[in-house]
Amino acid sequence: MKSLTLIALIASIFLFTTCEKVPLSPPVIDPALQPYYDSFMKEANVRNKKIERTEGMKIKFGVEKKYYGVAYIEQRIIVIDSAKWKYLDNVAREFVMFHELGHLLFWRKHEQRTLPNFEYSSMMFTYENNPELMNSFLYAGIRRKYYIDELFNVNTEIPEWAKENFDPFPIQNSTRKLVASQTFDETKSLNNYLETLPNAKYNTSEKGLLNVKLPKGFDFLLDAEKVMEMASIEASKRAEILQSINYEIEVRYRLKSGIFNSIYSPNSFQNQFTFSHNFNLNTYSVLSLFHQHNFGNYNIKPDFNTIRFIRKNGFWTVYRNDKNLFYSDVFTPEQADKMLFFINGREENTEFDLDYFNIYTL
Repeated sequence: MKSLTLIALIASIFLFTTCEKVPLSPPVIDPALQPYYDSFMKEANVRNKKIERTEGMKIKFGVEKKYYGVAYIEQRIIVIDSAKWKYLDNVAREFVMFHELGHLLFWRKHEQRTLPNFEYSSMMFTYENNPELMNSFLYAGIRRKYYIDELFNVNTEIPEWAKENFDPFPIQNSTRKLVASQTFDETKSLNNYLETLPNAKYNTSEKGLLNVKLPKGFDFLLDAEKVMEMASIEASKRAEILQSINYEIEVRYRLKSGIFNSIYSPNSFQNQFTFSHNFNLNTYSVLSLFHQHNFGNYNIKPDFNTIRFIRKNGFWTVYRNDKNLFYSDVFTPEQADKMLFFINGREENTEFDLDYFNIYTL
C-alpha cells in the first residue's frame, strides 16, 4: 500500500512539473538598438503580421569590419558594427536593422531583382559581388512604405512610381507658365550669368548655343536665381518663385565628350538627386537621402536631350526627353527654396552645348 502511495506521489510530481510552462527567455537587445526593433514590431502590427521566434534572440554591437550588420541565424544573433553605426542617420539605421531582422526572423536571402524603373525591388538587396548594380538606395517617403511592405510580404505589388510608363505630370495637361529663360544669346556677356571657373572655356560661336569645355575637376553651375535676374525679373518676384510649391526647370543640352552628371536639389541638400550617363558607384553614399541613379538603360540621343525637373504638390520628378525617370517625395518642404542644376566634370574632361535653360511656374 505504501509503495502505491509513493508511486502516486511521484506520478503527481512528474505531471505537475511537465505541465508547468517553462519561461521563455525574451530577446536581449542593446538599449541603443531597441528603438529600431520597436519600430520593426510596430510596422509588423500595422500590417497584421505576427512575429514569432523572437525568444532567445540577441541584438548587439560588435565588430564586423566589412558590413554594417550581420545576422547569424543559427545562433539567433544580430551584430551591428559599432564603428559604422555612429556615422549613419536614423533613416539608415532603421534600414540596417530591418534588413538584418528580415534575415533572422523571415529567413530572407539577399535579392538582386530590380523594379521596372531599375530601382531595387527589395530592401534585402546587396551590392556585394554585384558590379552591375549601378544605383544607390533611397529609403524614405513613399519608398519606405513600399520597401517595408515588401519585407513583410514578398508578393507586394509593384508601386505606381516604379512602373515603366508612369507619367505623374503629363506635359499635355500642364498649366505651366514661362517666367524665366536663358537662351544664351551671343550678344550678351557670358560674365553676366556664368560662374567664372579657372581654365573653363565658354563660347557662343553657334548662335543661341553655349559651348562649355570643363577641365577635369571642375563643375558647371546654372543658378536659377541668376537666370531670372538675366530675364529682368525683380528680386522680390524671384524669391517668390524660388519658394513656390509648384515649378519646373527645363534644360536642353548636347553632350559631346566626357561624363555628364547633374544634380537637382529642391530642398537645399536635404533631398538631392543625381543622374548620369556614366558614374562610379563607389564615390557616392549609399544609405542616405542622397540618391544616385544611373539611366544608362534609357536611350540617350546623340544630338540634343531635354531634361525637365518638376516639383508639384509635395512630390518631384525628373524627365528626360519627356520620359519620366524618377519620382519621389519632397522632404522638408520648408526648405524647398533652392533650385540647382550643375554639370559635374570631376572624372574627366567634359564638353557640352546648352541650348536653353527655362523656369516655369505650374
